[in-house]
Amino acid sequence: MKPFKLSPEAAQDIREIWAYIAADSIKAARRLRLQILDACRRVADNP
Repeated sequence: MKPFKLSPEAAQDIREIWAYIAADSIKAARRLRLQILDACRRVADNP
């Protein structure tokens, strides 16, 4: 697994998405955040 680094803007976008969804469901927000980061890991492994 290759490491990856999010830009500050991308990290902020993910935090904002998390906060928006967490207003309705923290579990759903956590799940989506993990899915986004997993997708980033897959792209880093297979650019």
